[in-house]
Amino acid sequence: MNLASAVFATVLAAAPQHSNMSHAAQAMGFDQQTTHHTFTATADGGSIAVDVKDAADITTRDRIRAHLKEIAGSFAQGDFTKPFQSHGEIPPGVPVMADKKGAIRYTYADTPFGGIVRIRTKDAHAIDAVHEFLKYQDQEHNPK
Repeated sequence: MNLASAVFATVLAAAPQHSNMSHAAQAMGFDQQTTHHTFTATADGGSIAVDVKDAADITTRDRIRAHLKEIAGSFAQGDFTKPFQSHGEIPPGVPVMADKKGAIRYTYADTPFGGIVRIRTKDAHAIDAVHEFLKYQDQEHNPK
């Protein structure tokens, strides 16, 4: 079994079977309509930031923070279940990011209206994969 197949088998086994919520809302724990996602590529990786649109929406802000802390830890372990659950497919870059998990650092920080996960690596192949992943996420969460 190759890495992509192994990743797919793992995330498929963890995927929920029934839901009244959208896949993305279920995977993230909050409604995308109440938030803004920012995916930024940098020379050494990039970042994923999510903020509430309404500063008074403390419940969603706290859910954003919990979700981003969770994905920072999961991604560091090579577990990309949440993006699969959100999008129904393995996003570009994930197989390489999972394979090079030891070469990529994920750090979480609170922001005033949500949180941010910074993704850093010195591995050129991993940087390319992170950029592919972030581009896909931006297209999915911020359709033009």
